[in-house]
Amino acid sequence: TGLLWGDTFLRHAVLWICMLGAVRAVAEDRHIRIDLLLKVLPPSLARTLAFLARALPVLVCVVLFYASWEFVQNERLGQDLAFGFLPVWMLQLIFPFSFLVMTIRYAARLPGTSSSRREGAEP
Repeated sequence: TGLLWGDTFLRHAVLWICMLGAVRAVAEDRHIRIDLLLKVLPPSLARTLAFLARALPVLVCVVLFYASWEFVQNERLGQDLAFGFLPVWMLQLIFPFSFLVMTIRYAARLPGTSSSRREGAEP
């Protein structure tokens, strides 16, 4: 009853849509940000906290890129098939790809980078 590969396809389609949506959210700078403290702290402390708030996502994405790359490499060893002749690891490449793109985009927004100057951030 139903397609044997339908469940697997839908699970991976949802993962791809979510990861590509996260990449798009980073591109448009629309990720959730809590900046209440920045508005009530003294300016010098607020600048330091703002830098940390911009640097932390870079670090998190680097760690997640590395972990997802290792995950895909381990899945390659298993040689499992998602459906038909398509290996599972090929569908999971969306993880390291997405985290790599998000790392690059977050890093480009760090103070002192050329794109942060274009956006009006302080050097």
